[in-house]
Amino acid sequence: MKLTEEHLESLIAKKEFIRHGETLTICVLTLHSGFQLLGQSACIDPANFDAAIGEKIAYDNAVEKMWELEGYRVKHDIGGDFLYRLKNERTQLNDRLGKLTVFIANGQPGFIDDAEWARLGEQKQSMTAYLAVLDTRIKAAEERDG
Repeated sequence: MKLTEEHLESLIAKKEFIRHGETLTICVLTLHSGFQLLGQSACIDPANFDAAIGEKIAYDNAVEKMWELEGYRVKHDIGGDFLYRLKNERTQLNDRLGKLTVFIANGQPGFIDDAEWARLGEQKQSMTAYLAVLDTRIKAAEERDG
């Protein structure tokens, strides 16, 4: 995956600007995940303050932080050697399976019909089998690679 400006912009759910005092502009980016990033800009002399320029600089500052965070996330998800990626896949699956197991254990909520509830049970079974396959593959890779 290649990071692009368009990708980063697609992650943004809301953009807010706050002017504090006479020279400070703060940009708050709220991502679709709920995570928030801050950017800021300030000028020395209030006479030179331009709201549009302040907002652009504050926004660019917040987006720069997104580049770093999203770059780390992508590299974490796809980087590393084969065993690292396999273990990462297992960790993600185990986390999702755990959440699904808890959801199912709480009983069928009213907004889920019987057919969908049955599919969730099938999904849990498939994920459990998938997890077992990953465990076997990890064990084999560790034995092979010493």
